[in-house]
Amino acid sequence: MNVLQRKILKYILSVENVSKASISKKMNISKSAIGKQVNELVQAGIVYEDGTFFSSGLGRRHERLKVKPESFYACGMSLASRSLDICLIDASLGIVHIESYAISFDFAKLDKSFCEIIECFNLFMAKSRIKSNKITAIGVSCSGIVDCNTGDLLRSGSLCIKERIPLGKELEERLKIPVFVEETVNTQAHYEYNCGIGRGVKNMLFTSCQSGCSGIIINGELFHGTACRSGQTDKYIVDQQGPISESGQRGTLSSYFSISAFLKQVEQVPCSERNYDLLKIRTEAEFKKAYKMGNPIICQIVKEASSYAAFFFYNIMTLLPMDIIVVDNWLGAQPECCLDIIKHELRRHADFGLEVKVGVSSCEEDKRCFYISCLALMRSLAGKTLS
Repeated sequence: MNVLQRKILKYILSVENVSKASISKKMNISKSAIGKQVNELVQAGIVYEDGTFFSSGLGRRHERLKVKPESFYACGMSLASRSLDICLIDASLGIVHIESYAISFDFAKLDKSFCEIIECFNLFMAKSRIKSNKITAIGVSCSGIVDCNTGDLLRSGSLCIKERIPLGKELEERLKIPVFVEETVNTQAHYEYNCGIGRGVKNMLFTSCQSGCSGIIINGELFHGTACRSGQTDKYIVDQQGPISESGQRGTLSSYFSISAFLKQVEQVPCSERNYDLLKIRTEAEFKKAYKMGNPIICQIVKEASSYAAFFFYNIMTLLPMDIIVVDNWLGAQPECCLDIIKHELRRHADFGLEVKVGVSSCEEDKRCFYISCLALMRSLAGKTLS
């Protein structure tokens, strides 16, 4: 495939209804030139026409273009200290196979850790029954500070890494397949922007209360900042007199708007007959369940945290343009405890000309390997490689 054909495929995957005419309009290229490229993709068995749709913008019915699923594949790995989740997707972003493996990623024994990852990948591919030469790209996601240009993992608290590791190039050399590395929250933001609530906007902020970190989209592209730290919003100070976070800093966003902060507050609630059920809440899953069931104390904890999150969102909006702010999916179960609080706090600043939508993500925590698969596929179509 040539560069233009890759761009066409990327656009087809990013937009719901696509025709030759809409591609021509979007890319500002003549219909005949686009038609020639699309026809070549059809003849190669990569793209096919799937019925018609009416386009109000283009004024008539057009043939809907779609990517043939079995044309090519991408793989994603979500790396944690004790587990490795792997997902295989087809060219239409459909999940082919997904599996989880128990591993032990040890910074002191890097070669052994890499060998363990390769072994898991080979087992996974054998089960999927897809040949590795059909894989166009592999994505690796993990929490921490990542240089997506070089594929290096600069720092990760969860993996106990404090110095640069050439994660991408090491895996690329061993697997002989292009590898892309990205921070976990950024992969979710990327998916949300291309396939979820962020589709159609230019600028988006996705903040996960899993850690307080954020994924920032500016003009349709992930924003990493000059030092690859733009998403490390968990350390943003929202209250100088606030509690100390897991990282040892006082009054940060993660001191309030994170799962660890929520659970810490539950432990500090005085026990009585009226809130005896709180004794059972010790894990993330138990906290989320209590929130969805409307437990008043849990809901109050989230309400207070959301007001601090809104303060953070407002300050970000004074620095970067934002069309929509997105938070974790489960927070939408009780909108008056999170979404409404954020909207109310931001509305107070409406006289500053700041107007932004607030919504919940479609991303699920147990599909992180899927989101990095999608990002890897899109980056390979964009012709990107590790520098």
